[in-house]
Amino acid sequence: MIDAHLALWEIVRDRIDGADNAGARAAARDQARELLGYLDRYRKVYPVGRSPHLRVTGELQLRDGDRAAATRSFTAALDAAQALDQRTELALGHAALARTMAVADPARATHAAAAREQAAAAGLVLDDDMEEGL
Repeated sequence: MIDAHLALWEIVRDRIDGADNAGARAAARDQARELLGYLDRYRKVYPVGRSPHLRVTGELQLRDGDRAAATRSFTAALDAAQALDQRTELALGHAALARTMAVADPARATHAAAAREQAAAAGLVLDDDMEEGL
C-alpha cells in the first residue's frame, strides 16, 4: 500500500515540477495535499508509514518555498526511519536533507555520503531523483 502511495507521489511531484502555468501547478499541489492525507492516515495505523509521510511532507514544503519547514520534516523523517531501521527511507531522507543545504555546507556532503551508504546497504541503485543535487 505504501509503495502505491509513494508511486503516486512521484507522479504528482513530476506534475508540480513540470507545470506550465500557475493553474496546473495549483491543481498538482491540491493532488499532493490529498495524497498527504492518505499517507497521514496510513502512518497512524502503520508506524513504517511515518518516515515516508514526513519525507513527502518535506518535499512539498520545499516546493512551496519553505526550506526551514522542509528541513524539519526531513530531520523528523530520518529520526523515524532510524527508529525502525528503514534503510531505504534513511537513504531517501539523507538525500532529501542534503538537497536542502547550501553547497558549501559541510553537512551537505555528510548527508550525501550517508545517503549513498544507506542506499548501498539496502541494495538500492541511486536514481536521478535521489542523486539530484548530491
